[in-house]
Amino acid sequence: MKFRKKPVVVEAEQWFEKDQCRRKNVVFYNPDDGFYVVTIHGQKATLADGDWIITEPNGVNHYPCKPEIFAAIYAPTE
Repeated sequence: MKFRKKPVVVEAEQWFEKDQCRRKNVVFYNPDDGFYVVTIHGQKATLADGDWIITEPNGVNHYPCKPEIFAAIYAPTE
C-alpha cells in the first residue's frame, strides 16, 4: 500500500552552531553528545549544522530534520 502524508503546518527553525541559534529549553549541549534536542520519546537527537528543528504538535518536544529531506517534504506557508 502507498500513503500520502496529510497536509500539516509545522513550526521549524534552521539551526547553525555558529549563529548560537539556541532557543531556551529546545537545544541542549553536553560534551559527550554535542548539541541535541529531546524527542517526544525522550531521546537525545543530535543536531548538525543546517538541520531543521521541527516542533512536535504538543509544542514541547522537537526533532531534527536534514535540510534535503526538509526541502523535499515542506514548503513555506503564510
